[in-house]
Amino acid sequence: MIAAIKQLASELPLQEHYNWEMPGTLPIEIPSDVNGAFERNLYLKEHLKDAFGDDSDLQTALWIIQDWGGIKTFKNTEQNRNRIEAFYRQLDAKRLTKDIHNVLPSLSKLAAFRWPKKYSIYDSRAVFSLNWLLFCHSDEPNLFPQPPGRSKSLIEVDTQTLFRLSGRLYKTRSHQTAYFDYCDLLSQLSINALGKEDPYFVEMLLFVAAPEWIPRDIKARTTVTINTNGEQRR
Repeated sequence: MIAAIKQLASELPLQEHYNWEMPGTLPIEIPSDVNGAFERNLYLKEHLKDAFGDDSDLQTALWIIQDWGGIKTFKNTEQNRNRIEAFYRQLDAKRLTKDIHNVLPSLSKLAAFRWPKKYSIYDSRAVFSLNWLLFCHSDEPNLFPQPPGRSKSLIEVDTQTLFRLSGRLYKTRSHQTAYFDYCDLLSQLSINALGKEDPYFVEMLLFVAAPEWIPRDIKARTTVTINTNGEQRR
């Protein structure tokens, strides 16, 4: 896995490939000399934690999910406010309920910005990339629950079916502890593969690998044989 992450980093420099654009309004000011999508997002990851305060009105939290994350369906409702509070409690307990895990792509953004050295964003694209790399580079793959995603690569390439058809033995982690294992693994990979103490470098790298690099690697490694009318077709 360390070698795989190093390869990704060499082929997909984040300064060139990380292109997540900022929304029009920001809760903190980014200096004018910080340019480019990668550098501006890096500044946000390093400094937004100072803007949280107690965030009793959840304005910063909702900005992260709705504006920066683009998840407009996560509304300021009583149910979602309760979910945010429950999520923080469950972080302390290191176990997530099924309800919280189901909205982890949204809620994990809060943890990743509030405590960026400890938690990472459980993004569908990042998990997609990580699972494929684990499957290819682990003797006994222990995968992560794949969140549904809107990315074209996730829709067109069904890795879950490939995993099942491969005949290899693998496991999928429990929703209760998967997020904490994910954060620990990204921290280890960031240090050992990239020489960085901040896990968001690996998370960003996995994110940018999902649309093209991972599908291309899947096609290069995969052969499908279909038996139709007694004849094998590839």
